Amino acid sequence: MNWNQQLETIRWRALEEAGAGSDGWRADIRQEATARTRQDLRAATAEFASAADIDAFLDKRTSALDDISKGRDGTLDEERRRMKAPSLRGGWAWSGWALALVFGFGLTGLGADREINLLSLPLVGLLLWNGVVMLGSLVLEFRPARKQEAGWISQWLVGNLRENQGEVSSPAVERFKEFSLPLVMSRAEAKGRGWLHLAAAILALGSAMGMYAKGWSREYRAVWESTLLDEPQAARFFAGLFGPAALCFGPEVPITEVPEMRRGSGLETEGVPALPWIHLYAGTLFLWVTSPRIMLAGLAVWSEKSKRAKVWREMGWRDYVTGALREIEGGTEVIEVLVYGMIRSDADQSRWRTALRAKWGGLSGVQFTGIEAGEEDEFAQKWVPTSSRSALLFLLAATPEDEVHARLSEEIRARIRTRFPEGRLIVLLDGSTVKDRWDPEKISSRLQLWSRMLSPASDEIEIIGLNDRVNLLRVAVSEAR
Repeated sequence: MNWNQQLETIRWRALEEAGAGSDGWRADIRQEATARTRQDLRAATAEFASAADIDAFLDKRTSALDDISKGRDGTLDEERRRMKAPSLRGGWAWSGWALALVFGFGLTGLGADREINLLSLPLVGLLLWNGVVMLGSLVLEFRPARKQEAGWISQWLVGNLRENQGEVSSPAVERFKEFSLPLVMSRAEAKGRGWLHLAAAILALGSAMGMYAKGWSREYRAVWESTLLDEPQAARFFAGLFGPAALCFGPEVPITEVPEMRRGSGLETEGVPALPWIHLYAGTLFLWVTSPRIMLAGLAVWSEKSKRAKVWREMGWRDYVTGALREIEGGTEVIEVLVYGMIRSDADQSRWRTALRAKWGGLSGVQFTGIEAGEEDEFAQKWVPTSSRSALLFLLAATPEDEVHARLSEEIRARIRTRFPEGRLIVLLDGSTVKDRWDPEKISSRLQLWSRMLSPASDEIEIIGLNDRVNLLRVAVSEAR
């Protein structure tokens, strides 16, 4: 699934989960799109064995939603257009590369007129700088991904999006941002690194071009001078520096000319013809700067697709597809909800069941099981999960404790995964008791506290009981992670 398809799929999911638009026709087109996709793919819930199967269903269903709705809801179109990462083909990218070419060309003007000092800029400086940066880039590309990781490119991008989003917001917009921002940040970081690698490659190319261009109408002489190197040491240095380029492209390194090229106090040196050294200079830059930088740019693009695919898979699309199918075909799976330390009245259970079926499908079965406060350990030891998906429900108003709530969550998830290796634990936070008593800042602060405490011990955190305010506050959980 490509970038535009992912954004369009997220757009529809945000509209569905936020309840935007007209619920009457939206339910109709949602179910019609699911039924059409189900018939075209002849897919059953159990047949979604791989991420590719799920993506195929999502892509087909999104196209069906677009076709059936016929543009009757333009909500989120502007937000979708904003969610763009830097492109390697945009006008500003070409401008940057042209600037890099000009800068590289200008580097050749450093130093004495009509002379090329082989130990000064641009050659040695470019090689050292690129060597350090490329080593750091390899470490960056292959290091394990960490949560809460955001580079300067994604930080700038998110800041720019927030500045330009305007004052108008809605639950659907906030839900769309919650899903799309992680993908945008991943894409922006990788595209930005690719752009910088290509700019560095072009700068080196410009430097080599500058040498040839200036040598066309003027005679340049090659010299060297150094406080640290004597003639034998300089000869070994030049042989090692230019040897690979000479082996690949020629000509041979004229080591015998090194003594007469030395410039310094008491030495009358005119240098030697610079053309062989310019050839070696250009070959060395191509071998050690231009080629590796182009490969690193390709690695950044490949890595971006891999990392973005990982972020995409963690968005719970299997549950989303399963819920969509259950709206038209039902389902026998019963999702068990473990309710910790609160009264389970009929009104409470009805409210929870409505919220959960909105998430998992209108025909999903929901079973509630109570956990008494103080009996967490005994319950976790005896409890046997009956489904690969279970939920643990806490009261948002409570203050989370590491030794109680986080520990219980860890033990419940461990029990699920012992029986179902791919099982998931979803933590539900019921905010119905505080939605009219607490201000948004206090609710947001408590959400962040819960998220920091339970994110490592759960697979997903959902908020219920806050009605439309829930989507405005989901960002608090995302930022806390």
